Amino acid sequence: MLNIDDIKQDIINSIKLNFDLSLDIKFFPSLNLELGDFYSDFCILLAKQFKKSTQDIYQIILKDLSCKNYEISLVADYVNIKLKSFKITNNEIYKPHTNIDDVIIFIPVLDTYPKSLFYRLAFKGFLTKLLFEKLNIKARLFLGNENFGANKNLSEIKDFSHSLENIYNECKDDKDIIKIINTINASYKTDLFITYLGPNTFYQRELSKEFFKTEFGQKHYVFKFHTKDWGNVYKEDEHEIEDFIKNSDLSGLVSLMYMLSKELDFKEINYYDAKLESEENFIYFLNLTVNRLNKFFDDKKCTENDQEFILEDKNRDIMMQSYLFYVSLYESLLIGNIGAWLKSIDDFLMKINVLLNNPNFRASLKTNAVSDKDIYIFNFVLELFQDFAK
Repeated sequence: MLNIDDIKQDIINSIKLNFDLSLDIKFFPSLNLELGDFYSDFCILLAKQFKKSTQDIYQIILKDLSCKNYEISLVADYVNIKLKSFKITNNEIYKPHTNIDDVIIFIPVLDTYPKSLFYRLAFKGFLTKLLFEKLNIKARLFLGNENFGANKNLSEIKDFSHSLENIYNECKDDKDIIKIINTINASYKTDLFITYLGPNTFYQRELSKEFFKTEFGQKHYVFKFHTKDWGNVYKEDEHEIEDFIKNSDLSGLVSLMYMLSKELDFKEINYYDAKLESEENFIYFLNLTVNRLNKFFDDKKCTENDQEFILEDKNRDIMMQSYLFYVSLYESLLIGNIGAWLKSIDDFLMKINVLLNNPNFRASLKTNAVSDKDIYIFNFVLELFQDFAK
């Protein structure tokens, strides 16, 4: 386990000493481990309250920190924490303790949306639902008034894909987003309500006024607006997504779902990459990585169940990212930001494959000169990816 309570308490003590304030700070797993293992926004919160710059707040807090087991930095107003050492026990995949049980993902169907944008939002909504359910959180997907239900599995993506045209044609006259959200709220108990939308400043203003200043029990609302470039395709290319869906098998549709959920601008997407055997195809690249790890490490066992890692360990960040894999997924889901999480996993898969291609590393595997710690790390990564790919 990673226990950062001592670090958190160290920072809280300094805040209390310098600002006479008890602040419950939060750490979030970083998607960029070059900056740190965790980050926090507490300097931003304090800067607003005390009318100071984040750099001034940071320097005030820094001078009274006493815990030595971490490095701390301020980048773009966020505090980054890097553990100098950490210990993993029993080679166990860590899944976060969640404080929500039920989620609704809502995709409006508007006549101002081109069909291709609705399709993209719908696929992202379906993937969001599946990822919540991967963490044992019940999730329902609504496309307009259409309830796609809960506890659906990946094999149903084909029926889902082929239903999108009818849903778009039947529901796009329902323009009153606020009315639909209130109707869904009245019918279903939920802890978190996520809405994915295209670019629209009117709805952004109206939704903010309606839901950020009124209470529906303890419900938390997330409205994720996408940029114009994320949602727009060339007019002559709008039919391509429909053609791809009609002519794809299950594997192609799953790959398409991941591709459309990323932060790529629509015009950068080549649908047929979802059928290629390349790193552009997430599902192929994930399975390729699992197969390669199996080939190289399946017969290599670590002699110790517990391992301690320090900053100088060359593959230390791979271990940290693996251990925080599901935690970072959970935190990204809570704010509707799975695109950034998918980008971090793409980079992670690439990093592992680059290492597996390294001639020196492969030579050490052949001669059994690879360290016990590296065997531990890559067996952990293998088990993690196998679990996620189920």
